[in-house]
Amino acid sequence: MYETPSGEKEYSTTKIAELVGVANRTIYRWINDERITFRRTETGRYRFPESELNRILKERKKRNLGKIKEVIIKTVGNKKVAYLRELQITLEDYYFHEDVTDVCDYLVVSGLLNTTDQLKWGNRWYFPKEVSWGAVESLAAHKKQLMNLYISHPRRYSRRGIIYDDYSEMFVEDALLKSGYIVVSKNAHYYNGKEYHQSGKRPGRKSDLDYIAYERSKNCAIGIQIKNRLEYPKMDDLHLLLDICRTLDLTPVLVTRLSHPRIHSVMKSNKGHIIQVKRYLLQPPFGNKAFKEITNNLRIPLGVYKWVPEFMIRRFNELREKL
Repeated sequence: MYETPSGEKEYSTTKIAELVGVANRTIYRWINDERITFRRTETGRYRFPESELNRILKERKKRNLGKIKEVIIKTVGNKKVAYLRELQITLEDYYFHEDVTDVCDYLVVSGLLNTTDQLKWGNRWYFPKEVSWGAVESLAAHKKQLMNLYISHPRRYSRRGIIYDDYSEMFVEDALLKSGYIVVSKNAHYYNGKEYHQSGKRPGRKSDLDYIAYERSKNCAIGIQIKNRLEYPKMDDLHLLLDICRTLDLTPVLVTRLSHPRIHSVMKSNKGHIIQVKRYLLQPPFGNKAFKEITNNLRIPLGVYKWVPEFMIRRFNELREKL
């Protein structure tokens, strides 16, 4: 333990990791993600003030992280072997993705959970501490095959000469039209005499919005960005959406499967809106047997639709009331 010139206690990386109950690599990840306050000594070492330790402990208690270790151990035991994204999504109704990642690291370092020494097939795998990799490798290989099915499934789609970079874009367009919005433009960086130029961007395709739409009854133009992903939208993507909408004088709207409370907070402070669809949208055809295995066993929430689902139309009708 150390002290700042003002007398406040400070902790090293190893000590604060021990007190919080995470692995050292988790602390370094928090540093990179700007999730923890620190200072650097003259020799380049990290030091963390006691006030920051107290903040983190209070936040973890508020988010009820006391049982997450035993929940992850039990979940891995039931699944026999699981890759990180599978665990994050299985538990996302209760814990943030980042919490699952942090605790898995800690459980491995503590010897309470087993993992492969290196990434296997590009993924981090977890299995019970008393089980060898050889005993679960064939199951992991099968899960990897299922994973490849949804990862490699075609995303681009063409309809009536219009090319959609992601199938979900067509659904958003149809939902806008069916709920009474006017679709002004697609892949847009220009609106009402204003044009967006991203500073510092290399020459090439301009940064743009997936859609600009107009709601007549509220006399409101909205800028829409779609993030059809299993992981949370990234803050860089959010800031780009907000920057474009600020320049073009649009109300920002983010359409995503799921988002982190930090995203909600930033959007709210910028008078933006989020539409969560809770599903990873894919185009048909998709094998029924594989679909059931992926959704029931892996718990990956796929949504395979031929026509725009009614819930998305409802979301845009609900958005109108908030504009």
